[in-house]
Amino acid sequence: MFLKQDWCGLRWSEWIPFENGVSRVPSSSGLYRVKPRANTKLIYIGQTSNLKQRVRVLISEIKKPVMPFRDPHNGAPCLWVWQKEEGYTYEYSFSEVENNNVLRKAYEHYLFWKYRLEYGESPNCSFGKFHRSYVISSNSSRGIHGCRLENQTNNAGLDSHKPLQLCGRYSDENWMGLNWIEPLKLEYDEVTDLENKPAVYKIFTGQELLYIGETNELKCRMKDHLDKTWQTLEVYFSYSIQDTNILPHQLKEIENDLIAACFEQEKRVPLFQFQNHR
Repeated sequence: MFLKQDWCGLRWSEWIPFENGVSRVPSSSGLYRVKPRANTKLIYIGQTSNLKQRVRVLISEIKKPVMPFRDPHNGAPCLWVWQKEEGYTYEYSFSEVENNNVLRKAYEHYLFWKYRLEYGESPNCSFGKFHRSYVISSNSSRGIHGCRLENQTNNAGLDSHKPLQLCGRYSDENWMGLNWIEPLKLEYDEVTDLENKPAVYKIFTGQELLYIGETNELKCRMKDHLDKTWQTLEVYFSYSIQDTNILPHQLKEIENDLIAACFEQEKRVPLFQFQNHR
């Protein structure tokens, strides 16, 4: 269960109220989760190379009298809004993991997926989700604080996409319950025939999954991938077209579940998932 100290096979700390600060938190690499104290749900999951520093920043930011900027902590504006609207007080729990950026991000995706499977939706402050009655702040460089909307709804506050259930392997046409098109070679002639529709996609060789992505414009995104070497001559791609009305956070949720499923099945994420390459 996502509130327990052995969730997903990790060793989590006890739940610590925000007002107790970070005196018990190590300055090491790890994962952390946040929940409203009066609720049995998570509102945020994060990963960091320095747990003490990251949690300290989050606690400090949500105390501000106006909605904080997206930096130095991108989760702060959303937690601030829910605190204001629902009177939430927060507590957190952390788990130390190896200081490996790829591994931390893999676990973060995995935790999101497992939470979605158990709870039925994503935490309130994940994948770009936000309160439906507010617009989010900009980065500090632009200097625009978020505010309440009048007679409008922020689509980022609408429902999560349903969590994907484990089904098949990445090479299957029905992997994770989606309809995948027959593999195509990643080359100019194949990409030029694509349409610019919302989709999730996978890039792979005959033996290895290289990358999973999401996009609102499939043709444009695959053109970007043509410029990358992929360190191999035989690279293929497949995609699953999504509804034209799908929201940005819902596409990201599907992408997350695919990456997490790969982590569970293959014991690692796709080779180039969290690495820049040409």
